[in-house]
Amino acid sequence: MEAGVNLIEALWIPTMPAQLNRHFTPPPTERAATAVHPEQWRVTLMTGRCNMNNSGRPVARILKLWQLTPQQLVVAHDDMERPVGKVSLKESGSANGHNGIKSIINELQTDQFHRIRIGIDRPNERDAGTVSRYVLAGIGPPDKRALENISFPLAFSELMAVISQREKEMAQASSAAKESHGATA
Repeated sequence: MEAGVNLIEALWIPTMPAQLNRHFTPPPTERAATAVHPEQWRVTLMTGRCNMNNSGRPVARILKLWQLTPQQLVVAHDDMERPVGKVSLKESGSANGHNGIKSIINELQTDQFHRIRIGIDRPNERDAGTVSRYVLAGIGPPDKRALENISFPLAFSELMAVISQREKEMAQASSAAKESHGATA
């Protein structure tokens, strides 16, 4: 279903071109865009060209290249345990059976990163073949409309909340460092 990829492309296409910073050339296995949010946040939206089950390797490579920590990472992904239209934020923890998240956890050697889980529902049959075909199938028109009209705006709100919280934490840390430096000077 690629709900995460569809979310990134939905955000990317309408909002990024005017603000696109083209100085970054992604590795050949990734597509990426770096954008500056109106409040001057630096946000990179990235989708991989690799198999979802192997997404950990390119994520780890990008974090290393940009000297980022896993705590600065937000992964948007599909979630069969939630109905279409339901979105939730998970700050850390297990992969809940999602192979792409398992790969990221294995490569980063931590589960301490944010996830935006986008509901895609689950097929009635639970056997591995049916589930695999369901996840890899394209999104049908009714579900696509639900994702675009309900899930993606909710996911965008979750993303902005994570970024806002991160900015507050950075400002507090900077302020504390300045106060500490001033007290010792």
